[in-house]
Amino acid sequence: MTVTQTSKSRNSQEKADGPGGPLDLATRYNCDNCNKDITDVVRITCATCEEVDLCVTCFAKGVQPGTRPEHRNDHPYRVVEVLDFPVFDPLWAADEELLFIENMEHYGLGNWEQVSEQLSTKTKEECMKHYEEVYIDSPSWPMPNMSIEFDKESNRRRLRMQAMESTMSPASKKTAAQSIKPPRPYASNPQVHEIQGYMPGRGEYDIEPENSAEDPVKDITFDAEDGPAAVSGLPMDEELKVALLDVYNSKLDIREDKKRFVKEVGLLEYRKVTNAERKRKAEERAIYEKSRVFARCITKADFEELMKAFCEELDLRQQIAQLQEWRRMGVRTAEEGKQYESEKLKRVNNLRLLGFNVGPVNNQSATAAAVVGMMEREKKPAIVGSGMNLTPVAPSSVPVNIPPILAPTAPPSTLNLYRFNRPAPSQLDISKADGVDLLSPAEQILCATLRILPQPYLVIKEKCIQESARMGGIKKQQARELIKID
Repeated sequence: MTVTQTSKSRNSQEKADGPGGPLDLATRYNCDNCNKDITDVVRITCATCEEVDLCVTCFAKGVQPGTRPEHRNDHPYRVVEVLDFPVFDPLWAADEELLFIENMEHYGLGNWEQVSEQLSTKTKEECMKHYEEVYIDSPSWPMPNMSIEFDKESNRRRLRMQAMESTMSPASKKTAAQSIKPPRPYASNPQVHEIQGYMPGRGEYDIEPENSAEDPVKDITFDAEDGPAAVSGLPMDEELKVALLDVYNSKLDIREDKKRFVKEVGLLEYRKVTNAERKRKAEERAIYEKSRVFARCITKADFEELMKAFCEELDLRQQIAQLQEWRRMGVRTAEEGKQYESEKLKRVNNLRLLGFNVGPVNNQSATAAAVVGMMEREKKPAIVGSGMNLTPVAPSSVPVNIPPILAPTAPPSTLNLYRFNRPAPSQLDISKADGVDLLSPAEQILCATLRILPQPYLVIKEKCIQESARMGGIKKQQARELIKID
C-alpha cells in the first residue's frame, strides 16, 4: 500500500502521534501492484499482511505485487468500501465520524483545534457543535441516535463538498492550495524562442520589459557612514538609495504586469493567434489593429465582447450603405438588388480585364458606376433620393473611374467623367517602316494606333484570312487563341 498525505508525511505523523496515531482525511491509498489511486473506490486489503492494498482489477487477476514478496494471492482478505454516506448528520460522512471519534480518543476530549486539523474538513467550532448535538443532546444518551435514516441517492456528496470548501480551516486551505499543480507552461518549441524570445520553463524573456531596470541599482551598497547629512560629492546618502530602489521596484511591477498581460491574452500562442487573424475579414482586422490598445485596460472577455460589438456595427453600417445605394439606383426588391450587384461585378471585372485599376468593389465606386449608367440610359442628370426631397447630382461631383469604351454612346460632355489611371500611348511613327506601302490608309492608322509594325501586321492578317477561309469564318476567341501579341 502506498499512503500519501497532503499536509504531513507519514513519518512525521507517527513521530507526533505515535505508531497508533490517527491519519487525517488527506491520506491517499494506491494499489501496490498498478499504483492506481484507490482512495475513493472499493479496495481489497490483505488480512494477513500489513498494509497491502489492491484494486479490484488486480485482485481479480490474482496478482502478487513484487514490492511485497511476503504477500500471496491465497491469503484471506477484507473488502474496504468507501465510507462516503452519512450516519448521524447529512454533512458528516461515515469516514469523518470514525476519524472524529479516533482523534477525540487520541488527543483528548475538548481539544477541538487539534481534532479539526486532523479532519482537515471541519473547523473546531463545527467539531464542538457536532459533538454536542449528536452525542450530548442525543435522546438515547450516552449513545447517539441510531435510528436516523438517510437517502443514499440524495445529493449528500454535493452538500458535503460544498461544506468542505466553505468551512475548510486556514491551515487546510493553505495545504490544498499548495497541492494544486501550477498551470502547465507553454511548449518550448522553436516558435516560442525565435518569435517571442520566451523561455516557458523559467517564465522569462531573452529581452525583458524594462530590461535596463537593474543598471542604476546594481552597484548600490548601504554603508554605515551613509546618512541624510551626506553632502554632494560624497557617496549617495540613504534616502537617495532608497528612492532608486523604489523606482526599481516600480519598474519590476511594470515588467510583471506586462508579462501577466501577455499570458492572459494568449499572445504566446503564436499559431493560434495567427490562425484567428487569417479567419477575420480585412475590415475586422483593421478594427482589431486600431482597438488593440484597449486590451490592457479591460479583461480578455470584455475585449472580445467589445470587438464583437465593433464588428456588428461595421456589418450594420455596410448593410445600411448598401440599402441606400440600392434606393438611389432605383432598386426596390431583393431580387433586383441581386441582379444589380451581379451587373456591377461584371462591369468591374471588364474594367480590370482592360487594364484599369478600379480598386476594390465598394459602395462608392459601384454607386458612381451606376449613376453614370443611368445618365447614359436616360440622357439626363441623375437624381439621388426619393419622394419629394430630390437633389440633382452634378456630373463633376461624381467620382467615377470608368473608361469611355463601356459608354460609346455617351455625349462628349460626359466624357469628362472618365479619368484614366494612365496616359494614352502616343501613336507609332511607321512612315519609314518596311512594308508600309502595302497597307491601306485605314490599316496604317490602325497599326500606328496599336503600335504594330507593318510586317507583323501583314503576317497576322494573312494568318487570319487563311483560318477564316478554311473554317468559313472566325470568332474573336478563336483569333485570340490563334494570335498572341506581346
